[in-house]
Amino acid sequence: MATRILRRPCLVAFLLATLLLLVTPDRNNAFFLPVQGRNSGVARKAKGGAIMSFDNREDFEKNLNGSLTVAMFSSSMCGPCFLMEPKMEEMATKYANDGLKVVKISLEPGRNAKLVKPLYSDMEVRELPTFILFKDGEQKGRISGTRYAELSDMVEGLL
Repeated sequence: MATRILRRPCLVAFLLATLLLLVTPDRNNAFFLPVQGRNSGVARKAKGGAIMSFDNREDFEKNLNGSLTVAMFSSSMCGPCFLMEPKMEEMATKYANDGLKVVKISLEPGRNAKLVKPLYSDMEVRELPTFILFKDGEQKGRISGTRYAELSDMVEGLL
């Protein structure tokens, strides 16, 4: 029986995740995502405070003005997005004095999908995370995935 289960990687991953959830005493860890209110039109600071998070097109477009803006398109269901968020916090803090703004547009299924999906389509976001660089409201570059070194080089070149 154990060999039959091990032949099914999805089942193994599900069983391991379930086991971790059952044995985790603290529900404020990475496995349990914080539930945010339903006020989807409100701009808010992300966890570390250096990234602005938006749930709608209007707030997003208002923040494209300025010297350089990096838009991070992500989702709470995306593992690579979680890997990149601390690096983006670090980048936002490092270049804040140079005028860099980092904004996050997160697709939350069941919460803001109707508001955010058209923006994702218009920006041609096909992979997560996707980073689009804007300078003075004009798109200057795009990188998808966890290629932080390339993104950092592109930001430094545009600053």
